[in-house]
Order: sequence, then C-alpha cells, then structure tokens
Amino acid sequence: MAKTSYKHKKFTRSDTPPKKIRLQPRDLEIMQEIAIHRFLDTKQIMALFPGVKTNLSRRLQYLFHHGFLDRPIQQQAVYFKPRNHIIYALGNKGADYIFSEAPELRGRVNWQTRNRDTKSLYLMHGLMISDFYTALRCAFREAGSTKLLSWLQQEIIKDYAKVDGKSVAVNPDAFFIINKDRSNPFFLEADRSTMTDERFFKKVAAYWQWWKAKGHERKFKIKSFRVLTITKSEARKENLRKITRQADAGGRGSEMFLFACEKNYNLDEPASILGPIWQSPKDDRWHSFAGTLK
Repeated sequence: MAKTSYKHKKFTRSDTPPKKIRLQPRDLEIMQEIAIHRFLDTKQIMALFPGVKTNLSRRLQYLFHHGFLDRPIQQQAVYFKPRNHIIYALGNKGADYIFSEAPELRGRVNWQTRNRDTKSLYLMHGLMISDFYTALRCAFREAGSTKLLSWLQQEIIKDYAKVDGKSVAVNPDAFFIINKDRSNPFFLEADRSTMTDERFFKKVAAYWQWWKAKGHERKFKIKSFRVLTITKSEARKENLRKITRQADAGGRGSEMFLFACEKNYNLDEPASILGPIWQSPKDDRWHSFAGTLK
C-alpha cells in the first residue's frame, strides 16, 4: 500500500494531524516558556532549546496541529515578513496541560480566540521583549558565571506611585534578577516609538517617585534596581535619554535608567547584550548593565 502523505496549511490547524503525539518533557518546557512570554518565534525557541533544528521544527509543527500551540494569524501581515520565522502562542490544549494542577491559573480563557484577537502592535511588542529575554538567556549560557534567577511578566509586577499628587502606574514590561557576584534586579521597558514624549516622561517620573517612596522594597523586597529601556532606533534612544534627564529631582539625569537600541544586540551574537551598549541620561559614557548595581 502506498504511504499516505499529508499537506498542511501553515496557519490552519489540520483535521488530520501529522501523527499521534506523546508529550515529552521538552514539550512542557517549551509551552511553559510561551505561557510566560505570550509569544516566541521559531528562532527564539531554537536558541532557548538548542538541539537538532529539524527535529525541533517538526515538533513545533506537531504541537500546533494537535492544538497545544497556536500560530497567530496576524503574522501573515507584510511587516512581520522580515522575521522569517513562525510565531507561536499557547493553544487551548497547551494551557489545559501546563495548568492541569492549577486550574485557577488556567481560568476560562479561550486561548485561540485570545490569540486571534491580539492586535498586531501588541504582538510586535511581545516579540521585542522575547528577543531581549532570549538573547539574555543565551548570553548567560555562554558566559557561565552569571545566572538569570527570575523573570516575571504580566500584571503581577504592576504597582503605583504618586506623581504631583496623582496615582500613576509603574507597569514594567518585565522584572528580572540576575546573579553574578551579587543579586541585581532590573525592570525592562520595550519602547516601539509609539508613546508620546509626555507619556514617557510620566513613566520615568513614576519610577523615580516609586523609588523615593521605597515602593520597590515593599513590592519586591529589593534594595535597589535599574530600569533598562530598549528602543527601535538610536534616534529614539537619544530622545528618551534627553526626556529622562528631567525625571530626577535635580534634573541631572540618573544612572538608575539605562538605554540601548535593539540593533546593538542579536541572537547570532548573544553576548553583545552584556557589552557596553547601554547609556544613562546622566552623561554619554557607555555601560554594561550586568553587575552594575552597588
């Protein structure tokens, strides 16, 4: 009997999946990573889980067609084409599986609907954060002496500060702690040039007032922190540095804030993210962010 072959559409889940699937420990790890970050593309997943690329690519295909992963349809838009990698999100069966012992965390979310209704700008913003995270993980894996102790996203890290008598959200895109010679906490802001100068100033002013009020000690039990902002271009980075110069009380610019353009690091050379590619609003010196806290 001739062997049956199947041809599957890239963004339509098949009624006849390629094969029966038995979930492996690595499948769970991949789904957990995607649950944390919402979106990861094939290149990021392969960097986080090094191995035989063909096998991993095929595994992702199986997980999609069996409903454990989803492929957001927004990525078919032309501005996603330069990535040239399939973007994955969590599917309903994947959510059922990883939250099987904590159904209160699973909730009643229809992940396929949620992914379908996600705005393209939100998807692009999520991938910008995932690019940073993946480069960081790979850089630490190469360095060996530095570890990523924790990484948090979502609403759990949101807090509030008083700015000019008004409550303003401190709502980072991520919070993470690294350990080299000591533990160093950071907040991450991924800027896609969509925020007005006024809104960005309120954001950094909220961080400053939050720090003065010791909100970080109350919320996260940390003594100090820095805010890393990644931008799409050097021009945007320079503009945000200029705006942030006025956020501290003296208007001199604080080294609490560090800025870098995402073009200065990449997954092909992940160690670049740990290099002196960061600048504060205080002066034009270049910094490496890892191990900078006192």
